[in-house]
Amino acid sequence: MKMFIKVIFGGIFLYFAFFCSVCVAQSMRLDKGAFAPGENISVHFTASNSFADNAWVGIIPSHIQHGSESRNDKHDMTYQYLKKRTSGTLVFKAPSKSGSYDFRMHDTDSNGREVASVSFTVGSSMSTSSANVAPPMGNIGLRLDKGSFTPGENIRVHFTASNSFADNAWVGIIPSHIQHGSESRNDKHDMTYQYLKKRTSGTLVFKTPSKSGSYDFRMHDTDSNGREVASVSFQVGGMASPPNQQNPGWSQPPQAASSQVVFNNWNKAGCSMTGTANFNLNSATTVTKLQSWYNWQANESTVQYRLYHNQQIIHQNVLRKGSCDSYQRSWCQAVDTVNLQLQPGNYKVMTRISRICQNPQSENNGFIEVHGSSADW
Repeated sequence: MKMFIKVIFGGIFLYFAFFCSVCVAQSMRLDKGAFAPGENISVHFTASNSFADNAWVGIIPSHIQHGSESRNDKHDMTYQYLKKRTSGTLVFKAPSKSGSYDFRMHDTDSNGREVASVSFTVGSSMSTSSANVAPPMGNIGLRLDKGSFTPGENIRVHFTASNSFADNAWVGIIPSHIQHGSESRNDKHDMTYQYLKKRTSGTLVFKTPSKSGSYDFRMHDTDSNGREVASVSFQVGGMASPPNQQNPGWSQPPQAASSQVVFNNWNKAGCSMTGTANFNLNSATTVTKLQSWYNWQANESTVQYRLYHNQQIIHQNVLRKGSCDSYQRSWCQAVDTVNLQLQPGNYKVMTRISRICQNPQSENNGFIEVHGSSADW
């Protein structure tokens, strides 16, 4: 079996921000996949108009794990802000050291998300003599018309592929939690697939999985120990509605007799996601619990947060995973039991990772339920 090395020349990784029901695809494209040290690189991009002014694109070494904006921020070699542009071209200089790198796009510079990626090589990695490194292949990518689907719905997958790919190059649906990179690994987990049969562009039609969840379309250059060369993510079943007394998936934990809900903006409508939740206290309050509705990743049980008042951090801790939705198990409570004596005013909870439920019914404010009692101090 060939050892996989992540070198995707001109490859396009597309992600859909939080799998909203109608998404504009984030994308990046390069004119070629290999560059000399210090050479100018033009990065053609599209981005959502919902991104913050400080959304950014940077060069990250390819071996750095994908996903976390804060992790990428620690390793970027250079970067540029998008400044609310939804399309255009950024010009960077290639790193001086030979190797494999990514351009990675992020929706904000404040504990945001990586939303798109494209890989390239510099210097000696441009050599095509290695069996594990492919020659430059031009534009390769996958694109969907939207990011969220109902179970069994038809999905149109628009693709571009290299004419150097084998006849049995393929695109398949893989659960998103499966590690990227290895064609043979993806082959073990694909739920359905189609061969490209030497087509270099076109549209494939699939049916979505019957089970709600997060999935990827992943493209591979061959069915014989090949390489994953592009990916685009999508959601089946939409976002779970938050639980309440009318929802059988809801399990309200017992509350102390002296505690009551002093702020609650939850509702039953579906969710997109954010990293902040604001609440207001009308009187001095001893707050005993903060509770949100959060989209948890596999093997995740806590998330760091900070509580702000008048733009100052007044408390920080972790929210812990609580009761979950009966059907979409990634949506669960995020709870912290506290003992905070707070004055009247406006407060903001900010999580390290932006996966708090929000929707128009909450005025696009993150879901937050605050428990407490009138202060006697």
